Amino acid sequence: MDLNNKIVLVTGSSRGIGAACAKAFAEKGARVVIHYHQNKAGAEKTKKACGADWAIQANLENLADCQKLIQTAVAKYGRIDVLVNNAGISTRHMDVLANMEKKWQTMMDVNLRAPFFLSQYTRPHMPTGGCIVNVSSIRAYKPKNALSPYGTTKAGINYVTKALARDFAPDVRVNAVAPGYVRTEMLEKFYGEKIADLEKETPIGRLIQPVEIAHAVIFLAENDAVTGHTLVVDGGYLVG
Repeated sequence: MDLNNKIVLVTGSSRGIGAACAKAFAEKGARVVIHYHQNKAGAEKTKKACGADWAIQANLENLADCQKLIQTAVAKYGRIDVLVNNAGISTRHMDVLANMEKKWQTMMDVNLRAPFFLSQYTRPHMPTGGCIVNVSSIRAYKPKNALSPYGTTKAGINYVTKALARDFAPDVRVNAVAPGYVRTEMLEKFYGEKIADLEKETPIGRLIQPVEIAHAVIFLAENDAVTGHTLVVDGGYLVG
């Protein structure tokens, strides 16, 4: 796919991986739609950097908001060529023996349900040759203490990616990127002074930069021969 003048919606693009993806698509000549939940200042910053028309607010925990997000973008541009389901939530610790019903449900709604239904809502407005890229995680492959709900949502994303790749074929491709430890505000908030330990766990000896995940997303969007694939970008963590 030639990304020039394509309409690209990136969820959770006010910061981190989402903002890096939005900027990478803009550099390819795409017309980027910015989405945010609460970080309006960050969304405006990304919007300016991308030369985007506006940033759309939506709470992806709510399916009505998910539908509104797609409808708003389509009302403006008439179509969506690329959907990047990046928005997600995590937490540093979720004790499996503690009361976690609300946190579990919220994480399932935002990380798994929203990408599925955003894809469903987008599909009728996506021309032949369009694509969807989901953001998964290495936690879909390698569990870690106190991250059971998060890893479960990302394993689900991997399955949804494969299933939708078949459901939407041959007209629309669906892929995913599974990042390792990426230097974002969220990671620094959760790990702080322990980031050095994370770097030691990663064979390349450093954290991944958001732009490196964006490059993987761009690859999956541009390569018309790839669908149903989850591309791991983890600095060798899973084989370390």
